[in-house]
Amino acid sequence: MAQNRTTKNQSMHQIDETQRDARHGTAIASVTVCLGLFVVSALFPPLTQADDRSDPGEALESSAEESGQTPGFRDQIVPLLTKLGCNAGSCHGAAAGRGGMALSLFGSRPDSDYATIVIDLQGRRVHRVVPEKSLLLAKPSGLLDHEGGVLIDQGDEAWRAIEAWMKAGCPDDEAASLQSLELEFQDDSEPLTYRVVATDELGKKRDVTPFAALQADQPDAVEIDRRHHTVHFRQHGIHSLFARYRDQVAVRQRAIPFSEQIDAPHSSIIPSSQQPTDEGHAVDRLINERLQQLHLPPIEPTDEPSFLRRVYLDLLGRAPTLSECDAYLRSSNPTPRSQLVDTLLASDEFAQYQVFRWARRLGVRSLPNEPDAFQSHIRWLDQKIRDDAPIPEMATELVLALGDAREVGATHFTRSYPDPKARADAFGRFFLGIQLSCAQCHDHPLDRWTQDDFHGLAAIFAKTLPAPIVKWDPAGQIIHQDTKQPAAPKIPGQPDLLANDDPRLPLADWLKSENRLMAKAQVNWIWSELMGRGLVEPVDAISPLAPGNHPELLEHLTDYFLQQECRARPLIRYILNSRTYARRARSAEETILTERFLARAAPRPLGAESYMLAIARLQQHYATPAHDLPPALVATPAQNPYADWIDGNLRSSSLEILGRCIRPEACGNSSRTESTLRRELHLLNSPLLDNAIQTIADRWQLRRDEQVPLREIVDEFHRLAVQRPMTDSDWSEWSNELFHSDTQEERRRWEDFLWSMLVSQAFRTR
Repeated sequence: MAQNRTTKNQSMHQIDETQRDARHGTAIASVTVCLGLFVVSALFPPLTQADDRSDPGEALESSAEESGQTPGFRDQIVPLLTKLGCNAGSCHGAAAGRGGMALSLFGSRPDSDYATIVIDLQGRRVHRVVPEKSLLLAKPSGLLDHEGGVLIDQGDEAWRAIEAWMKAGCPDDEAASLQSLELEFQDDSEPLTYRVVATDELGKKRDVTPFAALQADQPDAVEIDRRHHTVHFRQHGIHSLFARYRDQVAVRQRAIPFSEQIDAPHSSIIPSSQQPTDEGHAVDRLINERLQQLHLPPIEPTDEPSFLRRVYLDLLGRAPTLSECDAYLRSSNPTPRSQLVDTLLASDEFAQYQVFRWARRLGVRSLPNEPDAFQSHIRWLDQKIRDDAPIPEMATELVLALGDAREVGATHFTRSYPDPKARADAFGRFFLGIQLSCAQCHDHPLDRWTQDDFHGLAAIFAKTLPAPIVKWDPAGQIIHQDTKQPAAPKIPGQPDLLANDDPRLPLADWLKSENRLMAKAQVNWIWSELMGRGLVEPVDAISPLAPGNHPELLEHLTDYFLQQECRARPLIRYILNSRTYARRARSAEETILTERFLARAAPRPLGAESYMLAIARLQQHYATPAHDLPPALVATPAQNPYADWIDGNLRSSSLEILGRCIRPEACGNSSRTESTLRRELHLLNSPLLDNAIQTIADRWQLRRDEQVPLREIVDEFHRLAVQRPMTDSDWSEWSNELFHSDTQEERRRWEDFLWSMLVSQAFRTR
């Protein structure tokens, strides 16, 4: 141990002596490589998703070491720093850098990285004559103390590349632009061997595996050996692998089938002899193909009462009434489900509920002393939804709207987000499905968006003055956080705008074009509202690095949406008429595993507003003139139960506790539905349930006094609450609990039963 410490101290002394004697021209910045959490960046134009294995005999250009060429700074050194995690956000890629040195996040700006490494600090971080004495090699190899530990070994491939580059004088190469990147699997062996191939602008292919960073979307489920270039999958399912080299990323998915049947009772599985082979619906075909890859059978369709409840809650935000249930279940129509979907989509209630959903998603709210402006916006939104206007048309009107907010409803979006940066973030999240605010301080760490993209979109919005009369402001500007200069207006991911008096116009043209980014975002939003989760999660963070479990399905639905001119109703109808939508949901004893791959439906908790409405409708059904209904129930218009909840500024302690989306932030597909102690205590003690229970029990007592059988009373309640009669087994379980010779004790038992029903998963989920 003492000898090792002596050797290390001698090495440090030699390095210090050499650094002090270094000539002025031997400058390179030190790279204090720390073990950062490596997250693959997506600062890239295209995405490559290859499915076929490469030809092992394909001739590729050799690496610099094999060909005897000098390693390039941009081609090899910067990619190596990315592979080692040196320029990750948790290390030198952080906005403030680390250890006195800042690199661009994942090497997105090699010019500044070269200056940092080669020029800063008079070049004390490299050694052209004896590279092994440089900090660039001594730190990551462990010759000097290093916070990130040992990342490379002396003499390994990374060491030799950095050493050769320094011996060549630390040149800054002019690397050819990359056209594409491919991640290839060499064979089907275990572990799987991979190769990363880059194609430059001249069409020349090169094996860049030693310099490419590889990451899995589920790091705990995949073991990556980056030295031997192999991958071992430790869990079943769909795994996405991301290879990054320079400004390109290649994505490859691998399906690891389940070897045994999981989590579904035998009775719920569609026998293989009955499973559809030539599905008429493309959604079902694409999903079933994926399920076959995983050896997962699709689950049987749900029964009619469950389907009825699901569709009503998804489209109208409420459960069906007794008469609506009876009419549907007695229908002689050969296709009752598709007819029901068409009827609900054409109803006023659908439009009213969609106004509420859109207002929630956009985060709109009333402003102080401006009720007329808010109502003008709601009327505009209502008309657009009733007309089933193309969503790009709606987005364009929000961007271009000028005038008095009391008369021009579309201006309210600008008024709701007076800060141009906040407006750019909200617009990007909902309409484009991207999180641009992550690119405010530095380039987006998980996507291709740059600081210029974020500040450029905000600069476009800065030209609109958010006063009560919204005006065009040619002097409006925002300051770029990096350059400290006024940001140039720019559409995200697009070339810089030419000088234009009004940069909103090219943004509007871009939105109205066949904008696949926007179409994919809207498809994902709509799918999440109907299916409980998006094809990509989070729904406002679509990225090539998050292909989801069904990327082909997302592409297909995007194509369909564009064919329908980006109108919502045709897409909703298309999804609801699939067998996938109608599949049975998971029961309490089953796991959620198959929901990830859409083998079954996901049980989704009701949003806070829908849950309160469900309780209110039960209370109203049983109320008598003697009951004092809560003001909220009386004030809610029967024709639009969500009218009072559209305004994001409405304060309601019950709604907040139940998980209501807090605006002005744009909301996702539902309220915050995770269970919390505060919420469960509220359900135990609040007047919300207690008042409803007392009202229902009072009516039960009146009916019992009229000699109505208790089972008939309970059965009606069960049908009202969960849209199905009690089964004999249900009644057998509860009957002994509900009867008692003592009237007061029997009333208490009724109340316990009612409470258990109102907090049950059957009532609180759709």
